Amino acid sequence: MVHTDGTDIFSSIMYLLSGTVLIRVVNYHYIKLPPSVVTALSAVVWGGALMLLQAVNSDIADSLGALRDILRNFPELVMDYMLGFLLFAAAIEVDLGRLGRVRSTVITLAVGGTILSTLFVGTLTWLLLRRIVPLPFEICLLFGTVVSPTDPIAVTSVLNEKPDLISESTRYFIWCESLFNDAVGVVLYYGMLNFTVNGDSPLSDRLWAVIEVFLRECVVGVILGLVMGYIAYLLIQAVSEPVLEITITVVLVGILEVVCIELGASIPLATICAGLLIGNYGLEFGFSPEGAEGFHQIWRFIDETLNSVLFLLIGLMSIFWQPDILGWGKYFVMMIAIIPISLFSRAMSITLALSMLLWAEKLFGRRLRHPSVRYRAGTIGVL
Repeated sequence: MVHTDGTDIFSSIMYLLSGTVLIRVVNYHYIKLPPSVVTALSAVVWGGALMLLQAVNSDIADSLGALRDILRNFPELVMDYMLGFLLFAAAIEVDLGRLGRVRSTVITLAVGGTILSTLFVGTLTWLLLRRIVPLPFEICLLFGTVVSPTDPIAVTSVLNEKPDLISESTRYFIWCESLFNDAVGVVLYYGMLNFTVNGDSPLSDRLWAVIEVFLRECVVGVILGLVMGYIAYLLIQAVSEPVLEITITVVLVGILEVVCIELGASIPLATICAGLLIGNYGLEFGFSPEGAEGFHQIWRFIDETLNSVLFLLIGLMSIFWQPDILGWGKYFVMMIAIIPISLFSRAMSITLALSMLLWAEKLFGRRLRHPSVRYRAGTIGVL
């Protein structure tokens, strides 16, 4: 039987889904670590095994063609398609009333902390690579925008496993920060990418191009999310069919991604805004009781499935790894060094961001945080 490219890609996707299910079942019974962590580690092992098999038998490389096609488009797959659904699924669980009580902390950490972490990671990575494989500082900052945001699903898994580790209010702003710094990280990434690719232009033109990207990504993204989310809310109100109500939300995220791509707006900001609107007002005033129950179940399924596939693909990217280019020693040094660099940068960015908020309170002579929000000794460690 002749297999077309479409059949091969579909088969690869089914193999990926089967692998994620198997890993999650084994983890549920025996390993009991956050699912995203176990999936990523398992994928790295599988990727390493595939690399060894390719080295032994060159015919295996040909059989991995469909998987390679998927992985070559990995950045676009994540940014343009998967991320919107993941962030919408997280945003619908956010309570705007509780978010309002921790808004100053969340904004400070999500915006200030992510920017500071990007600067720390970029600078330290640039210094590390100067003697290994020198890269432009802009490229290192671009790398910083990728690794600085935290994963809201991994954060949720850790917090759920340790419910007594920190107070409820602290848990909530940590989780909200992990959601919103994803959106901030994507906007920073596109801004830095625009700054980097226009390297031959004058500095003033490059800076203006970055400002233009930020304004278009943020302003248009927020407006699209709120407007299209409100339209979906009205449609949900106009029907009383649970399956149709849930279908409207799935189509909402898909059409938001299409429109944002066409207009150059931020998919994360648009889907987060739409998710906040649907999750707070749509559930309370629009959904039928049966629709509301199914809504959470369907989006939890989408969330956990896409996250498992995402982390599996991240690990499988190792099949493109070519350590012979620089040598195993240099690669090993870089891999090991990036871990403490990321942890140090995260710790410093959180410390400075929270310190700036405390300094602002002293400067203005009034408390900017809700009375329930306290920064205890363990807060920075948990963050």
